Amino acid sequence: MHPFTGFILWLWYSVSAFMLPLGPASLLALALPMLALFGNPDGRQRLSWLLQLLLPLALGLWLIHSQILAYCFGTIESWHWPWPATTLWLRIATSLVVAQLWFSYCPLPRLIAALFASRLPLSLSYLLAGPLLLLDPIKRQIAQIRQAQLARGVPLDGTLWQRSKAAPALLMPLLNSLLQGVGQQGAMLEMRGFRHQAQRTRRNAPLDPIWQQQLRWGIAVVMLLQLLGALLWR
Repeated sequence: MHPFTGFILWLWYSVSAFMLPLGPASLLALALPMLALFGNPDGRQRLSWLLQLLLPLALGLWLIHSQILAYCFGTIESWHWPWPATTLWLRIATSLVVAQLWFSYCPLPRLIAALFASRLPLSLSYLLAGPLLLLDPIKRQIAQIRQAQLARGVPLDGTLWQRSKAAPALLMPLLNSLLQGVGQQGAMLEMRGFRHQAQRTRRNAPLDPIWQQQLRWGIAVVMLLQLLGALLWR
């Protein structure tokens, strides 16, 4: 599947999930991609990362919107279950889970190749792909800085309080290295004639069959009809 087809499917699923009211349908919309993620080792790892993000988010929404803190401090006489916040959390969780499902089946190099081989303007393609190109160098720099700071005795593997205090020792060299690399990347783009030609070619560009292009346009039309129907229904 072409990366853009996966993207439009994620967008359609997210839009549809945001239109669903709280109930069995919204729960099923979240459960299906979670089961699909749980079906492979990479998906299970992604799901564990998502749960570390979504569970604190759910707790924060519940504490704020249920007014239980005000009830505990005696400011109000009762508290209620935050149904609107629950609906919002389900929608956010569904969108993030489906996004991780898309990334699990769409490797990052394939997505970058699709962006550069697309019909998008070259400047826009690089604007979208630039942050993705920095992920691997940033990971390597973090690993090198971490090893260097551990050799100096910085407690980056200690307790949570120690790691929090030692975070600047990891972040400041990383930011300094990224800022120094901006000029180098700009010079490399100038040397390669960036934006000199409007048309470009890309090796190993993902195949984009006609039926997938038609499918993307069809899903885009369906999303517009869904949004129009939701506006008219209100």
